[in-house]
Amino acid sequence: MDHLNAALSYRSDLVSLWADYRDLKAGDDWHEKILESLDNANVFLVLMSVNFINSPYCRSQELSRILLKGSKEGALVIGVLVGVVDLEGFKWEYDDGSTLDLKKLNCLPQTSIKVAGEDKPNFGLKAIELWPSNLRNTAWNTVVLAVTKAMPGSPSAAQPREMKPSSRVALSLPYLIDRQGQCSRLNVGLRSWAGRRYKKPLVVLSDGRHADCLDKWVERLALFHFREALGISEDEISFGHHHFLALPSNVHDGGTIDLARQYFEGLLPSLVGLRGIAAFDEVVRIHRKNKRPLLIWIECTSPSTKELLENSIEGLVSLLAAWGGLGEQNMLIVMLNLVRSDHSSASEVHPSHDLTASILNRSQSQDKICFVDVGVMSEIDKAMISGWSVAHAKDMLCDDIDVLVDELPGETETWPMKAFAQCAKNWLVGHA
Repeated sequence: MDHLNAALSYRSDLVSLWADYRDLKAGDDWHEKILESLDNANVFLVLMSVNFINSPYCRSQELSRILLKGSKEGALVIGVLVGVVDLEGFKWEYDDGSTLDLKKLNCLPQTSIKVAGEDKPNFGLKAIELWPSNLRNTAWNTVVLAVTKAMPGSPSAAQPREMKPSSRVALSLPYLIDRQGQCSRLNVGLRSWAGRRYKKPLVVLSDGRHADCLDKWVERLALFHFREALGISEDEISFGHHHFLALPSNVHDGGTIDLARQYFEGLLPSLVGLRGIAAFDEVVRIHRKNKRPLLIWIECTSPSTKELLENSIEGLVSLLAAWGGLGEQNMLIVMLNLVRSDHSSASEVHPSHDLTASILNRSQSQDKICFVDVGVMSEIDKAMISGWSVAHAKDMLCDDIDVLVDELPGETETWPMKAFAQCAKNWLVGHA
């Protein structure tokens, strides 16, 4: 449970976590609190264990409600097979005679399973306690990756909505605003990386808040900026496919460099289209064979200790330094976003920024990676809005900059990207 807690806590803007063992306090009416949380939740992680299946309360009060919310209200229900149990126990028959069954959903973790009498392993569900002890962290990491991808509001879960082309363009336009300092620093780093013929992984360090729309920053770079800055046409190569990972605060037991590297290795196979466990060398081979660039986006909040952060970054660098066979057809870019609280000021620096940059600079000097620090994400001011309107929205907005600026919230001269984008989208869709 600690693995899931750590992995989901970093997206506090999207997810509010509740777990009975952690959130029930002395003196609480525990039954009422549990029922209240079940009524309010729209995502359920059912840890399928012997303790759960042997508890009449867990089955009759919790499982029955969870399955019903999944079936009738569209809640996301994910089973995690922790121990060896009879899956038949994870279904419930209701008074009207209907039956709902958790095992019919795609439970976790999934991996390759050798079946007697068959030459090739099948892909299926395997209880975490059956994984070799040295691979149980990998099993949990597989769960974490699948859960974060499935979460409503996560980058991987987002689904395109049907809308008029003009409205679709209007919703994307605000994020093309020039972040000035960040783009300039990035271009210097990209030129240096291109000069080395993309033989090393490129790590791009950004520092910001969720209010700065770091996800849209990554998307903008993937869809447009990297190709434009490198002078590569969309026909030649596309950075449009990127993968989201988390660097939670305490996911590695002990937090050593080797464990950090194992954590990342456990997440890599799915990034190149492999299912289940695969050795690092196999991941590298498939990436080279695919002849397709790989863009990995990692978010980091504040690890519990300085040592854990240092070991996590060193573990990541160790992995990247061993990634051979890179070039123009199979570039590797890692976007590492340091995420501060939305309550922090626009110019504030993430407490882990200097240490992270120092490690990555040293790694670049040792010829392990290429590195560029784009710094703290800037807020949006009127001059930037004017430049954006001419470059991207001139047919829709050019004569109405003052009207848009007047609609921005607060008595300030700069605005977080999220506030600007929402106001601009509302304005543009209304005029599309």
